[in-house]
Amino acid sequence: MMQRDKAMHPDDDLRSELQRSRRGMRRYATDRHRELRIAVDALVHHVDEPHRFAAGLRELSAAVREHLAAEEDLLIPQFQLADPEEGDALRTEHARIREALGQITAEDPHRAVKLRRLGELLDRTSDHEDRTLYAWAEDHLPA
Repeated sequence: MMQRDKAMHPDDDLRSELQRSRRGMRRYATDRHRELRIAVDALVHHVDEPHRFAAGLRELSAAVREHLAAEEDLLIPQFQLADPEEGDALRTEHARIREALGQITAEDPHRAVKLRRLGELLDRTSDHEDRTLYAWAEDHLPA
């Protein structure tokens, strides 16, 4: 089960990193995305433990939603001015992640499959953001 610690609260961490400096932002995002993916994989191992799974799912859901909100509040609006099509694509991917996350429940007999799909979606979005959003941010956001 995921521990509820500072590493699982990307909203504050990402906001702080983005507001402080653009340097290291891409690395921070890569690390954060990796942490979320690891949390998904760890939760797959607890699908047969309903209470533990439910608690882990709540923590994962909060962490993912906070991270997406931070990107949407602080980066995507500026990025979208420069590249509206890619900005829309990222917002669509974020909506898909939220939808996939919302479809996973502790009672669902297909929860492991849905979690693995969520992990794959997170991986694709992370790669997309690294190539577009974070590459752009490093080059265009003020230090």
